[in-house]
Amino acid sequence: MNLRYTIGIDIAKQDFKVCLLFRNDEGKLVVKGSKTFDNTSSGFTKLSAWYIKKIDSKYDYNIIMEATGIYHESLAWYLFNKDENVCVVLANRARSYMNSIGHKSKNDPIDAKGLVSMGLS
Repeated sequence: MNLRYTIGIDIAKQDFKVCLLFRNDEGKLVVKGSKTFDNTSSGFTKLSAWYIKKIDSKYDYNIIMEATGIYHESLAWYLFNKDENVCVVLANRARSYMNSIGHKSKNDPIDAKGLVSMGLS
């Protein structure tokens, strides 16, 4: 597996924040994009179209999201049914990882970036 991209998703009731990270040849992590989508089936379709346009098809990618009540379930099933490599992590595990790398504040864009960093680790 030539994993170079990770998509981190922080879910809320109404929407979700996404961060796309790329690991370059020198091992440096580069943010390739971030965006907010509605937590609806239409938002899921827009998410797929967005990341497919941004990812170089010669590299593998994974998707990591935080389990947030029940709000993550529909998107997780949508991605699973598309045969995506998706990982759902418990919120306390994600928070512990983010604290360990210095992500101390709690807001959705930073959480999405922390999740994406976790996905490439």
